[in-house]
Amino acid sequence: MFPDYFIGAGDAKVAPIDADGNPTVFRDCGEVTVAELEPTVEFADNFATGKDDANLQDLHVPLKKQMAVMLTFKERTAKNLELALYGEHTTVNAATFSAVTPFAAGLVAGNISLLPGRHTGISALDMEDSTGVPVPLVEATHYKLNADAGMIEWLSFAGLTQPIIVNSYAFVEAQVVKLLSKTPPEICVLLDLQNLAVAGQRARAIIDRVQFAPATKVSLKSGSASGTATEADTYEMRGVALIIPGKGDYGDYRAY
Repeated sequence: MFPDYFIGAGDAKVAPIDADGNPTVFRDCGEVTVAELEPTVEFADNFATGKDDANLQDLHVPLKKQMAVMLTFKERTAKNLELALYGEHTTVNAATFSAVTPFAAGLVAGNISLLPGRHTGISALDMEDSTGVPVPLVEATHYKLNADAGMIEWLSFAGLTQPIIVNSYAFVEAQVVKLLSKTPPEICVLLDLQNLAVAGQRARAIIDRVQFAPATKVSLKSGSASGTATEADTYEMRGVALIIPGKGDYGDYRAY
C-alpha cells in the first residue's frame, strides 16, 4: 500500500551488472544523505490553427523518456571514491624506496620539492650531494622534511654540489585512487527504505542500470572566512538510468 505521506530513511547499495543486465554482488555505500530520482518526458506538441481566435493545442504526445539518478555519499570509502573520481583503487604497501634519483639542479634555499616516488609517511631519508666524495645532507641544516606529505623544504646548500641525490627512504602504506583514470562500469542501484511518516511501512526502489558521471565536485579542503568547515564533505553523484535490452522500464519502486 502506498502511504499518503513519505519520509524516507535507509540504505543505498550498488552492484555491478552482468552481461544479461542482472546485478551481481551489492555493496553498501555507507551514509547516503540524499537519494533522488528525476524522471523527465519530452513531448511533441501541435496547435490547431484558429481562424478567429488563438491557436489551440490538440496534440501532446510523449516521445522521449529519461530518468536521472542522484546520490550524495558522505563516507570516503575506496569504492565510493572510485565512482566519484572515475579512478581505480590500489594499495601501496609500506616498503623502502631505493632507486637512486637526483633532484633538478639549480635549487635555492626556500624551494620546496616533492620526493621522487611520491610516497608519504617518510622516514630514514638518505640524501647526498654530487661531489666525488659525496657529502651527506643533514636534516635541519640543509633541509626540512615534511614526512607526512613526502616533501622537502631546502634550507641551505652551503658546501654542497648540486644536483642533490636521493639514495633511499622508507614509506608507509597508503590507499591510492588515480584521478580520472578509469570509467566505472554500469551499476544497479538499490534503495532499502523505511517510512518515518507511517510506522512499519517500508519501500524499496531498484534502478536496474545506471551510468554515473564523476562527482559534481570533490572538496579536498573546505571552509569560509570564519574558518574550517564544521561538517564532513559530501560527494554528489548524478547518473543516467538506462534500460536493460528487452525491458520496457528502468526498474521498480514498491511500498509494503
